[in-house]
Amino acid sequence: MLPLMPGPDPTAFGAIAIALTIGAGGAVLAFAGLLGWTAVELVCLIEHYGEA
Repeated sequence: MLPLMPGPDPTAFGAIAIALTIGAGGAVLAFAGLLGWTAVELVCLIEHYGEA
């Protein structure tokens, strides 16, 4: 365990840091999912127009 730093409640700071980390991870996952879905849609559109 790291020594507790003086000042504001370290548990509150840790909770905020964890929330930010989870939030950032969720945003990255959502962005990656959006990009992946867009890529799949583009491929489907290109194939569809290629057949037409």
